[in-house]
Amino acid sequence: SADFIANTQGAEGSFLGTTLDGVPVLNAYVRSSLSGWRIAAGVPLATLEAPLRRSYPLLASMAAAGLLASFGLAFAYSRYLTAPVAALQELAANGAAGKPVVPFVTGIKELDAVSLALARAFDEIARREKQQAVLINELNHRVKNTLATVQAMANVTLRRSASLPDFVTSFTMRLSALAGSHDALTEKQWRGASLKVLLLNAARPFCDQSRLRMVEADVELNAAMAIPFGMMLHELFTNAAKYGALSNSDGYVAVRWSVSHD
Repeated sequence: SADFIANTQGAEGSFLGTTLDGVPVLNAYVRSSLSGWRIAAGVPLATLEAPLRRSYPLLASMAAAGLLASFGLAFAYSRYLTAPVAALQELAANGAAGKPVVPFVTGIKELDAVSLALARAFDEIARREKQQAVLINELNHRVKNTLATVQAMANVTLRRSASLPDFVTSFTMRLSALAGSHDALTEKQWRGASLKVLLLNAARPFCDQSRLRMVEADVELNAAMAIPFGMMLHELFTNAAKYGALSNSDGYVAVRWSVSHD
């Protein structure tokens, strides 16, 4: 046929076609190198596809069985996970309620890791809450002490002031001195304060560092001593500025100290 001739131009190959009787076939051909003739064999497509059609029911049965097995395994695994997940929910609820949280072992690596992470997280939250409570109590204590200090400063300044402007000036300077002591404490996270820093803060409103003579060794005062020392130094520098070495352009202040015990 013309279709056969058109599809057999090469040395060999295969193609789908029909016989002269109109039957669909798969043709394979080869051209002889000696005679140039084409030799072809055709197999009806119905014969080729018959085994595949017969396998369709088997493949469908296997797919259905696999699907059912997958559903069954998924259901069984979900039941296996239900108890550990419920335990995790209970652990999280206990932690949120502030109850003790203890990690548990389920045998499932991922869930065990989540359990341990939750327990550690809630322990850290509890620790930080306790630390926050301590800090708040400490802050309340410091605020009360500071307010008491300010009140005492106001009373002393009022008794020693000749006029309202004199009171405002003196009280403002004492507040600045108190703030300087707080700054020195903040530098050390309120564990103490450097005596040199307190000296420099107290001297700053009255003179520069060139008019100070200090020993080389520094001393760290504890937190309870820092504010009284800062206020005392402020009063001494105030007196020096009014009546002493800092009341002129040539004087200087010498400060010496020593440590008598640890």
